[in-house]
Amino acid sequence: MKTFLFTGRTLTLALTACLAAANWAWAAPADAPSADSEAIALSSLSFAITGGTHPPLENSVAGYPVSVITQIWQDIQASPQPAFAIGTGNYMFSYNSTTGTATAQLDDYLTARNAYSNTFYPAMGQEECDGTTTDNCTSTSGIALYNYDAFVQLMLQPVSQTLPYYTINFAGTNNAWTAKFVFVACNAWSTTQASWLSTALSQATTYTFVVWGANLTDTSNPCLTGTGSDNFTTILNSYPYSLLISGGTGGQFEYNASQNEVVVSNGGEPLTSNIDYGYVIAQQQTNGQIVFVEYDYLTNVAQAAFEVGPTVIVQPVAKVKPASLTFPARKVGTTSPSKDVTLTNTGNGALTIYSIAASGDFAQINDCGTSLAAAASCTISVSFTPTASGTLTGAITIADNSQNNVGSQQTVSLTGTGE
Repeated sequence: MKTFLFTGRTLTLALTACLAAANWAWAAPADAPSADSEAIALSSLSFAITGGTHPPLENSVAGYPVSVITQIWQDIQASPQPAFAIGTGNYMFSYNSTTGTATAQLDDYLTARNAYSNTFYPAMGQEECDGTTTDNCTSTSGIALYNYDAFVQLMLQPVSQTLPYYTINFAGTNNAWTAKFVFVACNAWSTTQASWLSTALSQATTYTFVVWGANLTDTSNPCLTGTGSDNFTTILNSYPYSLLISGGTGGQFEYNASQNEVVVSNGGEPLTSNIDYGYVIAQQQTNGQIVFVEYDYLTNVAQAAFEVGPTVIVQPVAKVKPASLTFPARKVGTTSPSKDVTLTNTGNGALTIYSIAASGDFAQINDCGTSLAAAASCTISVSFTPTASGTLTGAITIADNSQNNVGSQQTVSLTGTGE
């Protein structure tokens, strides 16, 4: 049995064996990733997840699940109130021919959402395109964009977004932790968004959550049918992330530990699983883990729970010491005693060393090889043989993959005097 403490609630659940690993004392690493300059400051990371709210019949305004959605947002507002909320898409079920139905359904949704006083960040689902899984709402797709335009105007503009894909950054007190929420629009997919996603995921943060309106079983979605660098899962699997937060039209809640994915689409649309309508509250624990609890919207009884940890970023970090060497004056054509430079890998992954070179009237020998293990060091011995009188300069240049950058270079400035 494991007990998680929340302000105002205590949850006791028999969880999977992975939760037993949470009994370690967590602290930010010395080289904790820096937060984006626009990161929102929070004392602790807490957020709600809801999604999948469309009515059972297309173009139905009278059948929109207002009572379910209203209750969910009232529950989220109640103690413990999370710092913000995110949505996993599909807030409407409107035939994409006029703006009327989409706008009316979103108006109902946002009226219910007003029961929650903090910020809500929505992801785009297929219904915010035209409801067809395979369709792609872009400016060149030829698809009428009534649903899309209503979504952008009514749901994205209030959070200062003009595109359906965006990143929201958060940071703890004194940058003790950082988190990014990367919102992907699978049904507005393009090479531009694919490139943006790679860049967004490459930014190091303590926690990374990827939020989208599809799920990994929706293989016909536009972002999943691309190849190579244009495929969502290819990009996703190229970077570390804490959790994939998914939606879709399944009317279900499901945690897929093997795929590092949670599906939350039981926010009002017709259900397809034995878990009732509900919502998820995620809250950071003192050990750094994030606990996710799914609650029934009527009883507030926990129906499921799991936890994830900080994103583990495996990368080498090259450090050289000293940063410069100065050799005393010596006669032209004679060689000095060597001075040493230490190259250390302070990261948690192997450092690949492509080359080590000396320039000017300087030479080097080293015992570094082509790879340096995490926490290991090697020595570069530098000598000086002046070919002319006066002050002479050069450098030791180390080409490596520090911080997973194959173009990384470390340099040591060299100075000597010939006489």
